[in-house]
Amino acid sequence: MGAFCAFCGKPIVEGANFCVGCGKPVYQDGAPKPNENVSQLFTEPAPPINTNAYSQMPQQVGNVSAPQMQNVQYTQNQMFQPQYVNQMSAGSNQFMNNGTTYVPKELTLFGMIFDYFFGGFTGRCRVLELWLTAFIIMFLEVIFIGIPCGAAFYFFRNNPSFIQYIQIGIYAVNLVFGLINFLPGIMMSTRRLHDLDMSGWMQLVFYIPIIGQLFMLYVLFVPGTNGHNRYG
Repeated sequence: MGAFCAFCGKPIVEGANFCVGCGKPVYQDGAPKPNENVSQLFTEPAPPINTNAYSQMPQQVGNVSAPQMQNVQYTQNQMFQPQYVNQMSAGSNQFMNNGTTYVPKELTLFGMIFDYFFGGFTGRCRVLELWLTAFIIMFLEVIFIGIPCGAAFYFFRNNPSFIQYIQIGIYAVNLVFGLINFLPGIMMSTRRLHDLDMSGWMQLVFYIPIIGQLFMLYVLFVPGTNGHNRYG
C-alpha cells in the first residue's frame, strides 16, 4: 500500500519528495521532513480572539467587582513568591499569639490528680478543672478519713474514753491531710490565676479582709481568658 500525504491525504508518488496535491515536502511515509517547522506548514489562521469577552463578563459577583477579581487573580499568582510567603508566615504567627488558637487540655481523672500534686507553678487551670479536682480531693477525704472515723464513732459510742482517742486521731489525720494539700493547693491557685492572665502572687489578696473573699469568688467562678495569654 502506498503512502499518503499527512496534510492533504492524497497518495504520494513513489520516490517523490513533494506532494503533488499540496506541494508540501514529505517522506515516503507522508511525514514532514525533520528540518521543517510544522507550525509553518499549516496555512489556516488561528481563530480571532474575542476582545469583547471581558466586557461581556458580569461586572459584579456578590460583593466583588470585575476589576477586583482581576486583582485577586494577580494576588494568587504572587502568593508563592518569597516575600508573600514571609508575610503569610508572619500573619500565621500573629494568629497563633493573638489568643485565638488556645486549645485546653483534655480532662481525665488520673490527669487531674497528677496535675494537682505535680503540676507545678506553670501553665493554666480552668474553672472546670478547679472544681472537678476539688470534688475529687473531697471525695478521697471522705473515703479515707470520713467513713473510717464515722464507723469508729458508731462502734465505740458507748466507750467515752476511746472516743477521745478517736477525736485526737481525727485531728492528727486532718493535720497531715492539710499539710499534704498545702503545696498542691498553692500550685493549683497559681495556675488558676494564670488562666485569668494574673500573676500567682495575687494569692496574697486572699488574706485581705472582705476584698480577699470577693476576689476569691471571682477566681472560683469567672472563666479564664479566651485563647493564649502570657502563661500559656
